Amino acid sequence: MIKKALLAKIVNKTNNISIRMAIDCVDTIFKTMAAALSDGERIEIRGFGTFYVKNVKARKTVFAKNGEVPEHWRILFKPSQGLKLAAWERTRERKPVSVPVH
Repeated sequence: MIKKALLAKIVNKTNNISIRMAIDCVDTIFKTMAAALSDGERIEIRGFGTFYVKNVKARKTVFAKNGEVPEHWRILFKPSQGLKLAAWERTRERKPVSVPVH
């Protein structure tokens, strides 16, 4: 889902909010989350999951131009148990596609 579709769903589900208010709310949430993560804070949204940053140590590699990947931060997401179960139930409802074996 893209941001435009998310905004359309928010406006459709709430009767008294305009598209402009929905855009402002979503932008404010995303900017606040980005600022918190860039400060190294952990964001926990109950029933959804946790966003956090992790320090990745420098390492040698054959793929980088200089042969080394520098130390950096990585943003990670750990889904909540409820989100995991909802996604799992959703995938169970889909019928597997049978592929003929030759």
